[in-house]
Amino acid sequence: METVDLYTRLSIFDHTTDGMERQEKDLRAWAESEGMTVRKVWRDPGVSAYKNKARKDFEQALVALKAKEVATLLVWKLDRLSRRGAGHIGTILDDLEKVGGRIRFLKDGLDTAQENHRLSLILFSEQARGESKNTALRINSKNQALREAGLPILGKRRFGYLDADKSVGRVVNTVEHPEEAEVVRMLFARYIGGESVNALANELGWRNARVRETLANPAYMGILKSGDTTYPAAEHVARLVDEDTFTTVQARLTSQSAIYRGFNHQGGQVKHVASGIALCGVCGAKVMFRNTYVCQKVPTRHISIKEATFDKLIMTQAVETLLDPDFSVDIEPGSRSATPINADLVQTEADIQDVLSGLSNGLKMAQLLPHLKPLQERQTALQAELEAYSAGSVQARVLNDIASSMRSAAEVWSAKPPGARTQRMLASLAYADLPLSAKRELIEGLFSIVIHPGRGTDRVKITLKRQIA
Repeated sequence: METVDLYTRLSIFDHTTDGMERQEKDLRAWAESEGMTVRKVWRDPGVSAYKNKARKDFEQALVALKAKEVATLLVWKLDRLSRRGAGHIGTILDDLEKVGGRIRFLKDGLDTAQENHRLSLILFSEQARGESKNTALRINSKNQALREAGLPILGKRRFGYLDADKSVGRVVNTVEHPEEAEVVRMLFARYIGGESVNALANELGWRNARVRETLANPAYMGILKSGDTTYPAAEHVARLVDEDTFTTVQARLTSQSAIYRGFNHQGGQVKHVASGIALCGVCGAKVMFRNTYVCQKVPTRHISIKEATFDKLIMTQAVETLLDPDFSVDIEPGSRSATPINADLVQTEADIQDVLSGLSNGLKMAQLLPHLKPLQERQTALQAELEAYSAGSVQARVLNDIASSMRSAAEVWSAKPPGARTQRMLASLAYADLPLSAKRELIEGLFSIVIHPGRGTDRVKITLKRQIA
């Protein structure tokens, strides 16, 4: 009995016709009728096969075929697999031919293992591409009209709102859901009241990320987004929270986010020197550490580099920069040290919480806002001052450590200045002795780092953020 995998896909715009449940049901019935056993079902919900978007399960299904984990993949229809034309489907056909893999399409009656089906597959793929292109034009035109009317663009239903209803002319995400809207309001109110994201997530059975995304979504206060464009919602579009509530929540999210990420706090979550600092050269997403440094958005498929190799490159560049005689630390004369800045920041945050405690005493946000906004502005200014100081001060500390090491070495060697090689060694030791948080501050203050695809170290581009005098 042959073992097969199934692949189903659903675009967010065609959920009324060929649902994934229907695709899977039809494919399972087909497999059973031909005496095949289903090993795994790969699913890509809400993902277009026309745009160059990552389709995680689609890629993994092809990897399984190429690795010969399974010999055959069953797909409901060709346009579920690809709408990107002859070039894309031709590449898939060539890759499958090399390993003896096979894809069969239920509705089209096509089979990649049949040589005389190859031309039909390519022609149908081009036809699907043309249909998708026309659909994209219609959707873009529709979305433009929605934007001009101040309405949400076509897409998934947002939690807290009702879905579209053509029978009454209702656009998705414009009318509040009677039960879910109250959950959204509860989240905002209780977060302002001091409850944590983790506690709220546990109570609702949500992921922490979902709570954060809900609290950070400006659509709930009437600011909509389409691509990189934001625009105000029409008056009749339901607002689940007011602007003051949303602004207050964002201030607390920003404050708590810095602590959660652990970038400048002992015991934080970041454990690798370049996580969240370096960027992927393919998509611009942050690079994170997952056994190796990888693109946060598309792990291992965009870029990947070993930790030891990458960290050594960064250390070498940092040492060379700090040893450059023309390099100077960028701290403004008269700048305050971190201690008084932190003291002011702690006091300001305490003052903010004190003002917000008025909510539990029956005061309204509108009454508290005149007192709250100046404190939030001061908090933002203090955070910026602390970041500016930290960027310069860590460089100053490392330079001082290097100078001290060289003075000690000069004394040992009868006041003879150490050579360039020894200087680099001493500077490397000073860098290695820094705590992780200081290394990260130093690197982020000095460099812009981009990792491009490929092999070798020349694909890592480390650029100084400012020119050495």
